[in-house]
Amino acid sequence: MRQIAVTYHQEQGSWWAESDDLDGYTAAANSFSDLRQLVIEGVDFYVNGEPHVLAERLESGADLLGPASRAGGSRTWSWSGEIAIATSIPRHSVAVHSSIA
Repeated sequence: MRQIAVTYHQEQGSWWAESDDLDGYTAAANSFSDLRQLVIEGVDFYVNGEPHVLAERLESGADLLGPASRAGGSRTWSWSGEIAIATSIPRHSVAVHSSIA
């Protein structure tokens, strides 16, 4: 399964993302949640339904979420194991915890 790294950046009150794994891919939005939705949809479109794993991180290098696999346009994330991270970003805070039994 193809792994695609996406890096999120914040500048002057807005957010943007890039991926070195997808030639020329960038996305931008006013909020992190809007940007993340654009990234999920944009990467799905870019890879044309090819199953993939998103590796999301902040510009600082902090991983946002554990590995999540996506299969051909499905909106269901498959998580394995336990993922937990809490990090501060200027004027925002991201805290994620997921556990699959």
